[in-house]
Amino acid sequence: MIRRELRVERWWTPKLAQLVGAVALVVAVHGPQRGDIAKLGLFLLSAVGIAAFGHVLNDVSDRRTDALGAKPNATSGWSTLHTALALAATLAVGGVPWAFIDARPAARWLLAVEVLALVSYSIPPLRLKERGVPGAVADAAYAYVVPFAWVLVTFWVGPLPAAALAVTVVWSLLVGLRGILGHQLSDADSDRAAGVRTVVVRWGAERVRRLVAGPMLLAEVAAALCLCSVVVRSGSTWMAPFLVAYVVWR
Repeated sequence: MIRRELRVERWWTPKLAQLVGAVALVVAVHGPQRGDIAKLGLFLLSAVGIAAFGHVLNDVSDRRTDALGAKPNATSGWSTLHTALALAATLAVGGVPWAFIDARPAARWLLAVEVLALVSYSIPPLRLKERGVPGAVADAAYAYVVPFAWVLVTFWVGPLPAAALAVTVVWSLLVGLRGILGHQLSDADSDRAAGVRTVVVRWGAERVRRLVAGPMLLAEVAAALCLCSVVVRSGSTWMAPFLVAYVVWR
């Protein structure tokens, strides 16, 4: 259980750092505003709560398949009451900060979309996790697309540029798809043993490796360069090298 929790912490730490970086980029484009630090703190608290809710929900829904695939599951010994309290507490941490965040109504709608994506991914009857491509898209949506769109909608001052939002959505979708397919590659044997029909199980590991390392990587880089172009045109030329460094790191 301790090993599982440490693995989750290592998984979420870079996600949190990426959200902070995205907020810094948005704020740098239009200049800092009064209350940005408090808003960032509340926003990150909400993000941690929603992420924890998603992890608990996913682990609870994976108990049977994890047992079949001989994978550790931090919730395997939890009672129904323990599970309900954990889900309610994490959801509260994710939702309550929005009573104090001054943001567009769309930001709260995106919070609802994030929760809906997490539930649809894990819980029957949809349980998109076991539905091949729709599952990979759902994972990319709740892990990258919605969070980055959330940052833009929450922290952008003034009219939200459609081009920036569109490019961010495309780029983050590609980042998320490569991420989940890489995760599925590492879990292919246990998923196959548990009967979980991921993209890798359906298509085969070698085919997915070629897709991830070839066309998807090139498309992600192209989308990131478009994002750099949008940032440069906004007047924040100095931010472009940081975006390029991030693309190289990815």
